[in-house]
Amino acid sequence: MSHTHWDHICAFPFFTPVYIPGSSITIYGCHDELEARFRNQNHPYNFPVLFENMAADLTFVQLETDTAIDINGFQVTPHALHHPGDSYAYKLERDGKTFVYATDVSYNDLTPEAMGEFVDFYRGADALVFDAHFDDLIESFEKSDWGHSSSFIGVDIALNAEVRRLILFHHDHLSDGLPPHPPHRQHPQLPQSRGLPGNLPGHSRLRRAGSRPVKSKRPPGFR
Repeated sequence: MSHTHWDHICAFPFFTPVYIPGSSITIYGCHDELEARFRNQNHPYNFPVLFENMAADLTFVQLETDTAIDINGFQVTPHALHHPGDSYAYKLERDGKTFVYATDVSYNDLTPEAMGEFVDFYRGADALVFDAHFDDLIESFEKSDWGHSSSFIGVDIALNAEVRRLILFHHDHLSDGLPPHPPHRQHPQLPQSRGLPGNLPGHSRLRRAGSRPVKSKRPPGFR
């Protein structure tokens, strides 16, 4: 689990296997009292079915940040992110391939010193799922306490970390996809030449439900 805000776990009580006897489900996360967070979601104030009615064998495992663990043949390493209530990125490695999931997170200090830990953690990933809640870079700083980022920062990080494919995620459902500010409004710490998603080969954008994903064409020899 990256974190337990309801927009990330609210579907769990509707997950059919949790009610089937004999099912075995393990939930990994870095937060304290991980099981209690799930149980509280099923409190009668919040949901009509109690947690105790889930007949599956549920196991909760707390992980340590920046410590790799083997999970079914995958090396899984969590890393702390900046988000209200704390959130964690996860790096999955196997057979020479690397996948990183990194949302929800804000990057409020874009200096190389502050960004170094994230660039190092994402470095060389074959795919990086990145928080792109905001369509506008300046808005992401005006709402820095929201704990979210933008595609502009994602592209810059992906280029610095030599990520092969950037997957933009967690879009604002109220956004029309158009920045509310003129495109020349760049943050002074972010080079304007890096502020364009088209600069990254293999850039992908996961759209909201009901719309079509958009992928850039891959350059020759890019896989």
